[in-house]
Amino acid sequence: MTPRQVQYASICSLIGMAFVLLTHLIRPELGTFHSTWIVFIVGVLPNFGAALSLPFLMIVLATRFFHLELGGSKFLKSFIVCLGVTFFGLTAWELIQNLGWGYPIDPNDIAATGLGVVFAFSTYVLFLRPVYSAKNS
Repeated sequence: MTPRQVQYASICSLIGMAFVLLTHLIRPELGTFHSTWIVFIVGVLPNFGAALSLPFLMIVLATRFFHLELGGSKFLKSFIVCLGVTFFGLTAWELIQNLGWGYPIDPNDIAATGLGVVFAFSTYVLFLRPVYSAKNS
């Protein structure tokens, strides 16, 4: 990855992590708040943020460890694997929470994870891929 692409991936990862942090700061203040939309959004935001940030973190690490060439089919396949690992890992975490601690499985959390993965892929297409195309055209 070029330094600019690492920068884009880092920004996307930080934005996703900021969503998770924001949720942990806001959630305790919602005790008497009665807007169902705000409560819903704050409830699913950690899953969306994690699903947005983890694929970019994983692809940067994979690029460093496996010496992936950007623009090759191997890079795109690796990013898709990162998306899949993120989705199935966060979905498995929902199941583990249910089996281990008795928390209910929330289909909204799984949907937010899926939406976060779609946003991550869209961000990849919009910001990482064009940088490669413009450079080698």
